[in-house]
Amino acid sequence: MVRERLPGESAIQAIRRDFIDALETRHWRYGFNEGSDVFARLVRESPSLSARLHEMHWTRQVLLADVADADPDDPTPSIVAAQVCAVIRTLTMQTVIRRIAGEVWDEIAPDLRTHAERASPCSNTASATTPTPVSDRRPPG
Repeated sequence: MVRERLPGESAIQAIRRDFIDALETRHWRYGFNEGSDVFARLVRESPSLSARLHEMHWTRQVLLADVADADPDDPTPSIVAAQVCAVIRTLTMQTVIRRIAGEVWDEIAPDLRTHAERASPCSNTASATTPTPVSDRRPPG
């Protein structure tokens, strides 16, 4: 979804839009579908599936950082990508925990949306695709 984002839309904004869309449609891509709690238990109980999930998270983070096409010595895209991916993992994990505990989607969704909208790496002001060029950074003072 990042590479196919809307004109003028940052990678962060595209991810946020995609996340909110998945929340509203209960799409499987973030585990919001019915039965995701069962699948989460299966993954948790399988070392190979857990390892694959970890690999998928890492790949998503690297690909997001690569979208910035920044100087290889600039850690900013990697830092922002790590924050964005941590927000996604945290929100989806909290959803799974609540579903496994027996909460119904209609109780979870409003809280999830509020937290997703408040999460600073996913705010409209953050952008992984427009890091400050290395030459424009000056030490304080």
